Amino acid sequence: MRRNISSLLFLALTTGAFSQQSPTTMTKVVIRLQNPNAKNDSFTLKPKTMYRAGTTYCRIEEQPDPERGIHGVVVINGPDVWMVNLLTKTARHMIDPGRPMAAVCLCLRPVR
Repeated sequence: MRRNISSLLFLALTTGAFSQQSPTTMTKVVIRLQNPNAKNDSFTLKPKTMYRAGTTYCRIEEQPDPERGIHGVVVINGPDVWMVNLLTKTARHMIDPGRPMAAVCLCLRPVR
């Protein structure tokens, strides 16, 4: 599961959010990476959906990856992080033990 963290997460944890009011809006972003060397049916090229609200709430949904037995969903309510595998119906919960962090879903700009 540790190896899958990097493929599941398009997120970075950055400092700076010590308190916040409840968010009033949510941003939804669907990204699809491109790689001329990847096969068309490659998991790497499948779209990923990210939702972000405020500075500590984030959700990342991936398409199923039957080759690796993963259908990943990550839910963040900083400092809590839940990583869920919908195929195996298993989940992991982690807590960031450091100072308060802000969850940031990385939104990649399209290449022109």
